[in-house]
Amino acid sequence: MNPIKPSNVTATQTALLFVEETHFERSIQNALNTASYHVEPMVIDSFVLQHLENINPSVIVLDVDRIKPSHIATLNIIQQIAPKPLLLFVEYPTNDMIQAVINAKINAYIASDRLPYHVEAALQISIARFNEFQALRSELNQVKDKLENRKWLDRAKGLIMQQKGLSENDAHKMLRKMAMDKGQKMDVIAKDLVSYMEAFS
Repeated sequence: MNPIKPSNVTATQTALLFVEETHFERSIQNALNTASYHVEPMVIDSFVLQHLENINPSVIVLDVDRIKPSHIATLNIIQQIAPKPLLLFVEYPTNDMIQAVINAKINAYIASDRLPYHVEAALQISIARFNEFQALRSELNQVKDKLENRKWLDRAKGLIMQQKGLSENDAHKMLRKMAMDKGQKMDVIAKDLVSYMEAFS
């Protein structure tokens, strides 16, 4: 990977700036500096993932003429392993390119205007959209976890009712007592109980 000298700006946040060549037009970097970001420019290639953890950026910016399939693949992997706000500056955006980004399920804000005050506004929108998306994802995961835990509890109560001839209420009380006695959550006890009882049924 070609090293690029980062900007000498004192800032609390870091922007990882993906570019296509070592010698690149500096308007995006300068705009990010103006927005109080320390900028780490990097040529986007197959080795960027090895350096992502060391940089730990607050936001990732892609500055290219056209988005290539390799760019989309790299951004997709980054989004899966280390989600960050993504801001894509594309000189020549096309409907096919935008659709490719959508199809890859990349949560990014796409812009073409490189004027400094527009760059900062686009950055704020990108971060806001990312935070909103992450909040929705977290909420969805919590709902999924609750449904999964409820499924295990229902299965465990059903087995207890069948094996011991108890009512649903008494089966629930039994699970709750077991959880209290072992100092564990009821869904953990339920999973262990189901696994045990089904293994020996």
